[in-house]
Amino acid sequence: AASHTGSSIPVAPALASVPTNGMQGGQVAQPLPNNGGAPGNNPNPSVARRFKPFQLEKWMERVEELRHFRLVHGHCMVPHSYPPNPQLSRWCKRQRRQYKLMMLSMEKDKKNNNGAESMVEGESDGGKRRRESSSSSPGGSGAGGKSTMTPQRAALLEEMGFVWDCHEAAWNEKIADLRMYRRVHGHCMVPCNYRPNPQLGVWVKSQRQQYKMFSEGRVPCSMTRERVEELRREGFVFEDTGNHSSASASAAAAAAHAHQGSNGN
Repeated sequence: AASHTGSSIPVAPALASVPTNGMQGGQVAQPLPNNGGAPGNNPNPSVARRFKPFQLEKWMERVEELRHFRLVHGHCMVPHSYPPNPQLSRWCKRQRRQYKLMMLSMEKDKKNNNGAESMVEGESDGGKRRRESSSSSPGGSGAGGKSTMTPQRAALLEEMGFVWDCHEAAWNEKIADLRMYRRVHGHCMVPCNYRPNPQLGVWVKSQRQQYKMFSEGRVPCSMTRERVEELRREGFVFEDTGNHSSASASAAAAAAHAHQGSNGN
């Protein structure tokens, strides 16, 4: 996802047709269904019972801001530091944390339910009802414990292309940054002291280090074969010779080779 750390991103009005980074030129990011639990538009009454009206309204406000971001940028990868809307950045981070809590709680419930099956026999009807009520109550672990995430909310965010894995999100964010840099400069030789986006320069240097470790079979290492291929498709040069004057030609050749290979498959 596109991170524009250190650069200014204009917050354009939601348009009916906006060419975006994640789409072919002129292709439109289609509006998505608005059914995430807003008051009066909630398909699941149990969700409405869990949250107060103002909580539902506030959550849906952030969803609409995320929807707007997607219409403009073609994805839901809001950077960790997004000056035009820092509240949205924090909200996205919080949704990932709440989703993790919900999944952990659901896994715990599954184990507890499997263990309780052997105890069900001989249990009174009243005891069974109390156990089921405790498991499915808003404050119980069956609803995600203290998590504010629900399956309905998760489904809505996933329909918008929301990414739950923070590591994957960070990787995609930097790949988009690198792609934008290449569009402007014609190559991927980002200087270490790249003032418009210092984090990108540090990240590029780190990828070369991780690639060297990967090539030598050293562990732990965050580089993978899939990531190497993805970087090569972007025209990434793993050996920084320091000669940036020839970087554009090298990157163009690498990108052309990757393009030919993809057409040949």
